[in-house]
Amino acid sequence: MALINLLPWRELERKKKRREFIVGVVIVAAVAVVILIFIHIYVASLQNYQTQRNALLTNEINLQAVKLAKITDLETQKQKLINKIKVIQGLERYRFGIIHVLDALTKVVPDGIYLTKFTQSGDALQIKGKSHSNAQISRLMQSVENSLWLKIPQLQIIQSVAKQRKEYVDDFSVNLKQFHNLVD
Repeated sequence: MALINLLPWRELERKKKRREFIVGVVIVAAVAVVILIFIHIYVASLQNYQTQRNALLTNEINLQAVKLAKITDLETQKQKLINKIKVIQGLERYRFGIIHVLDALTKVVPDGIYLTKFTQSGDALQIKGKSHSNAQISRLMQSVENSLWLKIPQLQIIQSVAKQRKEYVDDFSVNLKQFHNLVD
């Protein structure tokens, strides 16, 4: 048998396989890097898309907040206008009330009483005056109770005055309530 030395051939074959292995590893690594780059780009695009959607939602939320503030402002203005309308309607309803009250006062004040002051605060009325006697003040209070426009007389004070003038001897103060004799 002839002697054949196969060692250099095996050595060359190992170097070739090692080279092929390194090339394969480099190709796999390159492909992995390329895949990772594509994955990174894809994830970055998804993040960018989500950021745009978030920005759009934020803008829409801000627009809706502005609209809501306008609606709230409009509701406040509406309530103010409704309150003003109610006040105007109340004034319209009772605009002739003071005329009726003054007319009723002329009818309930008996002879011998002189009114010096008349004040009104809402439905509360206060009259001050002078009288000849306590009986006339009593007659005034009875007339007020029978009146259609005046109710609930409350005598506050009767003061005797020095009799310098013999006409009027007593100062008095009476609180009344105005009665709105209107059909609602």
